[in-house]
Amino acid sequence: AVANLCRESEALGFNCSRDFIFTAHVPFDVHLQVKSRCNLSLDTLQYNSHGTAADILWAGVPLVSLPNVTMASRVAASILRGSL
Repeated sequence: AVANLCRESEALGFNCSRDFIFTAHVPFDVHLQVKSRCNLSLDTLQYNSHGTAADILWAGVPLVSLPNVTMASRVAASILRGSL
């Protein structure tokens, strides 16, 4: 999956080693530290982040999400609205 993401993103002009952070399973405190290194989190459309959205916001990282018609695609927008 990482190789595919890197290949596709580099075709769009991203630098995989500079623009993405990949980690193995880590303890929760390390998980939040890794997330806090991000400048921005972009959410997926069809199935939004759920707990990850809360983690991202808790780490102080801005989250961009676009709600869609299904409940699973509106969770992050709901979390964002609740964080205001």
